[in-house]
Parts: sequence; C-alpha cells; structure tokens
Amino acid sequence: MPLDVSVVVPVYNTGVHIEPCIESLLAQSLPRSRHELIFVDDGSTDGTGERLDRLAAEQNHVRVIHHDQPSGWAGKPRNSGIDAARGEYVQFLDDDDTLAPKALEQQIEFARHNRSDIVIGKMVGVRRGAPSTIYSRDQERATFETAPFWTSFSVHKMFRKAFLDEHAIRFPEEAGRRLEDQYFMLRAYFAADVVSILGSRVCYYHHRRPDQGNLTAVIIDPPSYYGYLRESLDLIDQQALPADVRERILHRLYEHEMFRRLTEPRVLKLPEFHVEDLVREVGKLLDERFPREFDEQFAPIVRARAAAVRRGDSAAILGLGATTVGVSLDAQLQSFGGDSRPYVARLTAELRHEDDAPVTVRRAAEGWAIDPRLVPEQWAVPLRDDEPLDVGVSFALRNRKTWVEWYPESSVDVRLVPVDDEAGSQRIVLDITVPIDPRAVGGGRPLTRGSWDLWLKARVLGLRRTVRVRVAPVDLSAVGTNTISGGRLLV
Repeated sequence: MPLDVSVVVPVYNTGVHIEPCIESLLAQSLPRSRHELIFVDDGSTDGTGERLDRLAAEQNHVRVIHHDQPSGWAGKPRNSGIDAARGEYVQFLDDDDTLAPKALEQQIEFARHNRSDIVIGKMVGVRRGAPSTIYSRDQERATFETAPFWTSFSVHKMFRKAFLDEHAIRFPEEAGRRLEDQYFMLRAYFAADVVSILGSRVCYYHHRRPDQGNLTAVIIDPPSYYGYLRESLDLIDQQALPADVRERILHRLYEHEMFRRLTEPRVLKLPEFHVEDLVREVGKLLDERFPREFDEQFAPIVRARAAAVRRGDSAAILGLGATTVGVSLDAQLQSFGGDSRPYVARLTAELRHEDDAPVTVRRAAEGWAIDPRLVPEQWAVPLRDDEPLDVGVSFALRNRKTWVEWYPESSVDVRLVPVDDEAGSQRIVLDITVPIDPRAVGGGRPLTRGSWDLWLKARVLGLRRTVRVRVAPVDLSAVGTNTISGGRLLV
C-alpha cells in the first residue's frame, strides 16, 4: 500500500538528545505500515549516525540517509528527505523535538478530508515560545484573510509531497543560511490552494534543549542575515496580495525580524560592536524598503527605536534597552466565578518600573507625552491623539507539566488614572474580562486533569510582556472555588 506520510528528521551530532524524538515517533498511533521515518544524518561525528543505523535495523519503517560531509545547516538534509520521501505527505521534525502520539494520524485524516496542500498542526513550546494566535481554532481552508500565517514561519508542518514537487519548493542549501524556514514557508503559503489549521489537537512539541544547543542562539552575521530578509521581501513584492494582507506580513517582518535583536533584553546581552553592526544593516534596509511614513503605523516605543536606527544611533538603541528592560507587567486576579459556566475572570493589569512605580503618560502641547523614565525626552516621539496607548491583550491557559496552551477570548477596557504629581501624569490601567468554560476551552473539549495557570500576554505603548496571573492581595473568598462536572475542583 502507498504510504500516507514520510517524517523527515535532519540530524547532526544530536547524541542523547535525539532519544525523546525517536520515542515519540515509535509511539505514533498511525500504523507503521502507513508511514516511514527518514533520518538524514548530516555527517555526524559523535555516534549519532550509528545509533540511527541500529534503529533502522530494528524497525523496518525507518530509513537513514548519510551525508559524507556536514552541510552546515538543515536545508540540504531536509531536501534529501523530501526527494527520498515515498509518502503522500511529508512532515518535518527537528531532532530535538517530539510529536504528540496521535499527531500523524490526526493530521493525515484532516489533510485527506480537506485535500490540503499544507496542514498546520498545533505546536506547543516547551521552555520556549511558540505561535499562539494561529491555533485559536480549526480552519479547514484558511487564507491570509482568516489566519495570521505570518506568525508561523517554522516548517514543522505537514506538506503534500506532490505540491512541493510541482512548485519546486525546496530549502536553500548554503551553510549558515538564515531565514531558510521563512523563505520556504512564504513560497509554500503563496503557492498553496488549501492550507488547513488543526488548532484543536496538539501535534508538535517544540523543545528548548537542556544544553541550550539550538542553533538560533548564536550571534548572526548582520549583512548576510538582512540580505536573506531582502529575499523574503522580494517574494512578497512579487505577489498580487490584497493591500491589508501585504501590510500585515510587512508589519511582522518589520517588528520581529528587523527589530527583535535591537529590543530588550536581547540587545543588552550583545557586544557593543555587534549592536553597531546591527543598527547599520537595519538602517540600510529601512532606507531601501520602508519609507519613514511606515514607521508611523507603530507604537511610540517602536517608532523611537526606528528613529534611532535611521540616524545610526546605537547609543540610543542601548539606552532604550536599558530603560525598558526593567519594566514588568503587574497582573492580578480580582474575581473569578459566576452562577453558570463560562466562569468569568476579572483582572487588572498595568506596566510598572523596577521600583514598582507605574508607567505613565501625560497630556502635552500636541497629543500625549510618554513617561520620560521609559523613553527619555531626547529619544521620544509624540503620541498622537488617536493612539495614545496601543493596547492589546490575549490569554493562554497553560498546563504546568505539559506546557500545552489553550486560548480563551478576552475583552479589555483602558482607564487613565491620575497620578499625584506636578506633571499631570496618568497611569494606564487595563480592566480585563476573560470568560472561561473548563468544559470546552481545551480545543472544544474539557481541560485535562492537572494544574493550569492563566497567562496574560499584553502590549502597551509598544512593550510586549507575558506574565502569570496571580491573586490580588485581597480577601480570597472573593475568588472562591467551583466544582466542575465529575467532581473536579476549580480553584
């Protein structure tokens, strides 16, 4: 019988860290007669290749491809895996990540039902970040208008092999090639007829290795990195995209790929000469591809950072990093309950400096002025009347043991509360309401047994912070307990 799926795993000197990956693959519910595991050993020298050969001798659905010399990156071994794949679909898996037990079976069923070119199965970040908004619900036929594809450029997905072959979609193979996943995914997203999102089933666990051995941790070469980003921008320019979709993709690349390394806390961990190199290369790309008017679409702190880059001011970039790194999000649960489900959680949240003083804004001659402790006046940009705060919030219910997250919807009201000072400053207080139905929030099913924390992700003034919600120092009887069906206790 033809195979349903080929799992392609590029491997290089992984050692013992590959064992959880192997265990998760051997535990798949999809019958072994219907899938194959292709490990591509990219010239390992630590015995990993021999370990894989022993596995292939024991398991007849395992194949090992050996490269004589290391290629230096994942692109070439992934391409070797695609070319050798005999399955209708190809699933990419990194050698230090794992699949959920039913991942292949559930994604194949979803793919067959929808005739999908790409299936995006729910990813969970274990001790690391992972996309969230794209997994908010299942979508059988997602589009750029209905799903934020630009938040998920990793290739840890399932692809129809004939689709990859028809459009000659392969990875760049040069050693040290950055943003190869992004380039691959942009080509795939633009070419696909059907992209399906399986957000209600956990499929992929994206791990941070205990030895911090992930390649993305190393310092980049700025000229080549931003050269690769230019290639992604060229791909976008070649597409006849609706204007709003194009803007959303460019917003993502602008704020994430261009400025992420110049943002706290990362920028403060870099050598000063490297910050100067980053500022120079980002400044070139800004001048080439993004008019100054584009900066005006962003929050004041992002605009202040962009202005510093445009004038080549690496000292200002480091200074903004130093003033913002100590700012935290204080989020406290004020009440939780209700006579019927969904229960309603009500919270307050605000940004605070290291000494617990609130981050503030104040009225100025034109528009608003931002807290000078946050953005000193010499680097500040004015806040327009129509966007003084730039507030956005989202929530995740996270299992303490498995790191699985689910995403209840929320609403937020913003209050400006006067502070007793001569400047007429005002605190920014967020009043947030989150309905939670424990019977359905887990991808449409009840939450599994265990401890689940409520995490708030907030954006205020261009600062992004994530924090676990805690109970306010008030009478705990106001929070209370509730019994869920089956005698489970919600505290």
